[in-house]
Amino acid sequence: EKNKMKIPYHLLGLVFVITIISACHNTATEKNDSIFFGIYSTYNLDDVPLDFRTSLNQPGFIPENNTSMSIIGYKPMNDTIPLLQYNDGNFGLFETHYTVDDNQQYKAVIALERYPSLSIGDLKNCRNIDGNVELLMNESGKAKWSEFTKSNKGKRVALVIGEYIYTLPYINYEIVSGIAMVSGINNDSIADLMIDRLNSSVKMNINSD
Repeated sequence: EKNKMKIPYHLLGLVFVITIISACHNTATEKNDSIFFGIYSTYNLDDVPLDFRTSLNQPGFIPENNTSMSIIGYKPMNDTIPLLQYNDGNFGLFETHYTVDDNQQYKAVIALERYPSLSIGDLKNCRNIDGNVELLMNESGKAKWSEFTKSNKGKRVALVIGEYIYTLPYINYEIVSGIAMVSGINNDSIADLMIDRLNSSVKMNINSD
């Protein structure tokens, strides 16, 4: 039932602390050597045109009615319809990698800016710090990250790895360190594999320039 939906928002601290749900195991263990990475601004429901929202009314989809939230609605976990087909104009739709209801049946659907504000080209490298994934921005990424957090104070942002949103933290203040910390993985092998794939993507991006 929709009243049991619980979006696990996490607060943003001195660095961008990202709590990864254990479901990251599925994405981290794919065979590809590279992986998509992006940080996006989110839209609240009342920012999204009604006709865009109604286009999602597929069987099993539960719309969200709280217009102050960034959640458009909830799709069944086993729904295989790709959300990218709904991308239109300034909007793009992504789903959470984790379920948000007590019965683990639904994922949240979020409306994001059409393109990420930070991407793999803004990362310098990633490393394992006590089982957590530390993301180090390059010089341009550090400047973008500072400006992005400054302009998004009081808002939620989305971190996307692969095809899914892994967290929706709340921005409290500008972050000038150029460092993001992915915590909560609790598995060194998964953390190392995610780091390898992100670093591989960074290298591929540099080599393609």
